[in-house]
Amino acid sequence: MRFEFEKKVQRETTMQTRFTIHTQKVLKLVMAIGIGFVMLCDHPQLFAATPDAASGVVLDSASEWRMYHTLKPPVFQQADGSTKPLLMNVKWLDWETPVPSNEWTKTEMDDRAWMRGRPRRSAMAPYLARLCMRGKFEVTNPSAVSGLTLALEYHGGVVVYVNGKEIGRGNLPAGKDAGSPLAEAYPKEAFLDAQGKPIAQADAAVLSMRDRKLSLPIPKDLLRKGVNVVAIEIVRAPYLASLEGLKPRATSEKGESALLWNTCEIRTVKLSANSLDGMIANATRPKGLQVWNSDTLAGDVDADYGDRTEALNPIAISGPRNGALYGKMVMGNDQPIKSLKVVASDLKAGALTIPASQVSFLYGTPGGDESVYANGDRDRTLPPYAWGVKCLNALITEPLSDFPVGNQGNGAVVPLWVRVKVPKDAQAGLYKGTVTITTAAGAPVNASVELKVLPWTLPDTQDFKTWVDLIQSPDTLAVEYNVPLWSDKHFDLIGRSFKLISGSGARSLYIPAIAHSNLGNEESMIRWIKKSDGAYDWDFSVLDRYLDTAQKNMGTPKLVVLQVWEVYMNTKGESTGRRFGEMLDENQKNTGGAPMVTFLNADGKTENGLIPKLSDPASRGIWKALLTKFRERLRSRGYEKALVLGIFSDSTPNKADTQLFFDIAPDLTWVQQGHNIFKDLNKIAKTGYTADWWSQRFADDLTQIRSDYNGSREKDGSKAMTSLFGWNNPRLDAYFPRMTYETFPMSYWHLLCEAAITSDVDRGIGRVGADMWPAVKNAKKQAIWVDERYAETRGYLHPCHSYVLEPGAEGPVAMTRLVALEEGVHECEARIYIENAMINKKLAEIAPELAKRCKEALDERLLYMWAGLGDRRFDGWGVTAWRFQQGVAGHAWLLNSEYQKRTEKLYVLAGEVEKVTGGK
Repeated sequence: MRFEFEKKVQRETTMQTRFTIHTQKVLKLVMAIGIGFVMLCDHPQLFAATPDAASGVVLDSASEWRMYHTLKPPVFQQADGSTKPLLMNVKWLDWETPVPSNEWTKTEMDDRAWMRGRPRRSAMAPYLARLCMRGKFEVTNPSAVSGLTLALEYHGGVVVYVNGKEIGRGNLPAGKDAGSPLAEAYPKEAFLDAQGKPIAQADAAVLSMRDRKLSLPIPKDLLRKGVNVVAIEIVRAPYLASLEGLKPRATSEKGESALLWNTCEIRTVKLSANSLDGMIANATRPKGLQVWNSDTLAGDVDADYGDRTEALNPIAISGPRNGALYGKMVMGNDQPIKSLKVVASDLKAGALTIPASQVSFLYGTPGGDESVYANGDRDRTLPPYAWGVKCLNALITEPLSDFPVGNQGNGAVVPLWVRVKVPKDAQAGLYKGTVTITTAAGAPVNASVELKVLPWTLPDTQDFKTWVDLIQSPDTLAVEYNVPLWSDKHFDLIGRSFKLISGSGARSLYIPAIAHSNLGNEESMIRWIKKSDGAYDWDFSVLDRYLDTAQKNMGTPKLVVLQVWEVYMNTKGESTGRRFGEMLDENQKNTGGAPMVTFLNADGKTENGLIPKLSDPASRGIWKALLTKFRERLRSRGYEKALVLGIFSDSTPNKADTQLFFDIAPDLTWVQQGHNIFKDLNKIAKTGYTADWWSQRFADDLTQIRSDYNGSREKDGSKAMTSLFGWNNPRLDAYFPRMTYETFPMSYWHLLCEAAITSDVDRGIGRVGADMWPAVKNAKKQAIWVDERYAETRGYLHPCHSYVLEPGAEGPVAMTRLVALEEGVHECEARIYIENAMINKKLAEIAPELAKRCKEALDERLLYMWAGLGDRRFDGWGVTAWRFQQGVAGHAWLLNSEYQKRTEKLYVLAGEVEKVTGGK
């Protein structure tokens, strides 16, 4: 969100602009790796309002369903009728995920743990073997119901149940369990053209061949008064045997995959009657205020509404002592939500109390996009195509006076995060309380809260072992809010950013001694003063205030990066490294390789200018004097040891420049952020912190992302799908999620740090933007990032173009991705606590049975984690390349995997370890 709600037209325009520009930038990449993006305006039917009650529609593709996915490797049907799975020799890909309960078709089955949403938000990939859907509607008078019919379009086969009884099936063998057989095979013409090549662009005839249809009357005698359930099971069909020989595993580097479409997919669903006599439809938003439960990792949009057949259950929150824990519910209305007020009671467990003062609320407003699957890809032959839906996930701490209806007229929707800061000395147990919601619409709504405090104590954020490098961008805030750099208002905004990210354990600062760096600073934070004798002095007033603001709002920094070098300081003959040669002509034209700095003139005004190149003999004395004074300032604050020099990437300073800094400060190490880990710089200086994209080995059963996708890879079986303890690395290395886009779902942010700390080298994540959103308008009135203002760094290969904060009306606000990241960091801390006891405190000797259970639970988390991150598609870089993909299929599956139970198990185990090791 970029403006206040009252400025509706401006907000809508900016939302569209931001998404359009983001898509234009990403499109250059996705065109290369085979991922298609489809704009929201092209497919409005995914979230369009359904017909009104007079149409007789009871449920349809825009209704809210409960869904459960079963994932398995795709199979090829052989000539003898047998099948052969496509195995990748990767555990999480070859794993057949759990199936739903045998009771899943019955009305009374509790499906609250299943994914909630529209059918086309389900997982869509060649790995989807079975999709189970439950839709609910209310019958007031069964005898009055007339002409109730279910119409479906799907890929594969289907079985339909009403209140637990099968009423029909399509393209599946009769009389057999739908969970085991495959659907009827497709003819080869559905896969191959006349030349025997996979069809890359299907015409209407091919599309109609792939789309199967079923229309079933609903027997009146199966209906019951009250809630009724229609259960739909979509079952996969096999792939054509000959596709196995046509590079089914192919990546963009090896040719297009032969698995171009999904043989298990819901296309459309519609339950309708001659009229709604005797029934209450569940296909449109009801009138008045609704409140419903929601998963904290699920995205929310303004077309969402509550299933009127589902009661409001308690807001379930669980986690350790000393943690900031979250639960969520959503409010919706067909009219604007006005005069919203939410208050909490004390939370009690018998005589124990967590006071209401520990409970706070975050209100979701428009901000950010999340990838979902398009509903109208009839002219496409490579589904699923990812595209962005504007989510309600910019979190404000005070409710607005008026939450209007959404842009499509879908209604007013407000996600509400309930945050409980659990005291460090709280006793474990189940605490209960109430959240009361009042609006101008009518009577208050009371929602129960159940807080399960688990028996482990989370460290203070200052002591987190998980490394989180969220980079604050002063220039983004100055541009976004049109305030002068380093003004009082500017520092207020900077303080807000630091405060918001402090809960993640972020403790890094980037101090530019030069201007126009890759992080987009217009000026150097250190002001340079020209002296009459040609020497320089420095003004540190801006720096001091920046350090004060960070200390007050974020805590003591663990890393202070003094930016003394930039790629434009290399000229063509001096360039070292790779990938930046194409920028050097422009660099040389603008600066000639000289550092650009901000001068403070005698009249108090500032201007940018050049100082001598590092190759100039005068530079040694200049930089030595600056470093001496800078270190004195850090020493007085107690964190001189946090100082490092930066930043270089795939392109590095030349040997002479490296030697210069080594000679004047031999104890200082460098920061490198790029493709690969540099353990040193030109074999002269050491690197003290790296954020790399490519050098780590993850615990995902792969040697590396670019392994041979045809199966011939070398692997150490003893290290497959088990933690590699990167958090225990004595060096500070971090995973740089270079391909992170704002369309990634929240599960990505939730799992990101655990993926890093279980690698072989990474202690966390690095080079991630805090408030680094596109805030600049270029000449075409397009939104770009602050670093793209300058030719010196425009086109930088590794830009920091990610963000966990969003511009609110008065300043930056948290996004749901920050909440998801924080929760993931909490889980990382528990994992590290357990693993530290296992590898450094000989837990197996102290408590062997507990050590065994810990190992099993931690390895299980990895299996579920990689399954949740993967998109299960063969386009782009291949099915194993989770880092390049949106992860939508894995995200949808994760939402029905009861991940909350695995998290609770993790904290309980940490508590047991804490107990047997004496809490050390």
